[in-house]
Amino acid sequence: MLQVISFVRRKKLQGKMCAINDFSEIEEFGIIEEEAMRLHNGVINKELRKEDEEKLWKFWRNRFDTTPYEYLLIFAHMTRIAFNIRSHIIDSYQAQIKTIAPSQGKSKEETLRVAMHIRRGDSCDHALSGYQKKASPLNSRAQVSGHRYCYETAVYMNALERVHSLSDNRHLEVYVSTDHLLDLMDEIKKDHFEIYRKITWKYVDHSRDTFNYSHTLVGGSKFIEYSQSHSALGATAFLDIWHLSHGQVFIGHLGSRFGKLSWWQATARYNSFIPFFSVDGHSMCCDIDEDCGRVLPSIISMENCLTFSRDYTNYVLNETEYWSIGSFVRFQLAKNEIDFRKKRDPNYHPP
Repeated sequence: MLQVISFVRRKKLQGKMCAINDFSEIEEFGIIEEEAMRLHNGVINKELRKEDEEKLWKFWRNRFDTTPYEYLLIFAHMTRIAFNIRSHIIDSYQAQIKTIAPSQGKSKEETLRVAMHIRRGDSCDHALSGYQKKASPLNSRAQVSGHRYCYETAVYMNALERVHSLSDNRHLEVYVSTDHLLDLMDEIKKDHFEIYRKITWKYVDHSRDTFNYSHTLVGGSKFIEYSQSHSALGATAFLDIWHLSHGQVFIGHLGSRFGKLSWWQATARYNSFIPFFSVDGHSMCCDIDEDCGRVLPSIISMENCLTFSRDYTNYVLNETEYWSIGSFVRFQLAKNEIDFRKKRDPNYHPP
């Protein structure tokens, strides 16, 4: 972390530019990109380059017939370009990454990387118990501030065991991100030893003092925004997003923008859809303050799925309604759009 602070001060950087390069700068590589390069012996030969050029021209010719999957990959790569992490963050990550090897020995099967984001700390209002015992379904209530759920560790372990089974028992390398790390690993070892001993666990070794929310600024509450270690917390977020982007499978919270950005980064780095198990009942299409099941009919395109945000609309929230049932801005805007189109064309039928 001192290495990061020294670089930032020397370059006189502020805000997100402390950790992110301009989008025009060459992106930093990690183990995933290095593996891809090794597949091509470090070069792209003429045949592959010609094939890629043909694919690009085909995409351009058919750009108005873009498939949902192509939309998803384009959006993922745009987030990867925007999240162009600086080299000193990668260096800090390499210095802080820790590994717990499986006690029963690594299997000879091919390794599958799994990202696992477990919300604790301020996301749970600092509660240490009373967590949800089951993952939330798609039609669960919106999790607005004050009504957000945290989930027992067993919920994540059940998902991990399911991934292990579906992968034909390949060896799992699990990239864990949480702000209760050492307590969590002790809990997994104690209560889920059978799966604990089979897996390679990887985590970023952050200082525990960084997550001591009791040291808050005067007049603030025990939330990240008011922590005296706010800048250090920001650095841990960048490190953990990079950490989680190693996952070929994602277990965690897609209602969380932190979790969602990590998932997008992994999708771009592997250039492939990343299967996910979202414990909070949210997909990449809906926000944490939406009841995903109820707004689902309003998500009528990939453009709406990927880019909608109520923060960028002119719709005025009903405060009473919002704090009880969440945001229905997407639903209302879709209804208004349909009504408008029907007035212009009586024969219009929404998709």
